[in-house]
Amino acid sequence: MRYSALLFCLPALLSPASANTFTNPLRKANGADPHMVYVKGNPGFYYLTSTEGANGLILTRSQTLEGLKTGEQKVIWNDQSPSRSKAFWAPEFHEIDGTWYLYYSAQAESGPDTTHHLYVAKGGNSPWDDYTFLGQMSQGNDIDGTVINFPGRGRYFAFSCNESGKSQSICIAPLLAPEKLGTRSIISSPEYDWEKNGGAVNEGPHPLYHEDKVYMTFSASICFNASYALGLLTWNGGDPLKKTSWEKSPEPVLRPANGNYATGHNG
Repeated sequence: MRYSALLFCLPALLSPASANTFTNPLRKANGADPHMVYVKGNPGFYYLTSTEGANGLILTRSQTLEGLKTGEQKVIWNDQSPSRSKAFWAPEFHEIDGTWYLYYSAQAESGPDTTHHLYVAKGGNSPWDDYTFLGQMSQGNDIDGTVINFPGRGRYFAFSCNESGKSQSICIAPLLAPEKLGTRSIISSPEYDWEKNGGAVNEGPHPLYHEDKVYMTFSASICFNASYALGLLTWNGGDPLKKTSWEKSPEPVLRPANGNYATGHNG
């Protein structure tokens, strides 16, 4: 989940707004856990954020992908509360009913890594607006939260969870309000060898949509291992909270190759 350089792989079919030339990496340092959206407007902007370590959460915007290398930046979130003032990880911003929300995880100033919890801040009409703290979303050691929508079933929240006595897994829960989760359930845990290199880990979930189909990518194995890879879950239309409603591909969709390694968390 933590990796320094940020590279993007985009599909061959791009909208006119996003079809512009760029070279990798878009960010040579502090590029772990990237999340990017394009918001149409006059002009439209790409918005990019990532894990910055102790620097708070920084948002970069540009009218082009290449421009994100030197784009306008602002600190969109920092927090001095001792219970959540350290190790801001995996920020994502999502529009819900016309308002943008910033989801992230953080840990206590004096606490260990296991004090990581999920949090949310409320923004405005665009990702560039100011954010105010809205609430804590979990009590467990949870990270890497993302919003996922299911046709006819509503809005859910997927994240990486550390349930007692279990491997680091992918959990999902109904998103009852932007800051409130329903009952969680585990939909994916490490089972194949490629999910267990350096440690048994599933993390960094993120949805993909195509027509009426919903997919979820996730990162597998320890993040600082060169064998870090991307797995894929496919929703079969059943109850999103049930593991049987998800089919895990037996092989990763992205793995080390051609001198590139540690493919992982992306949004």
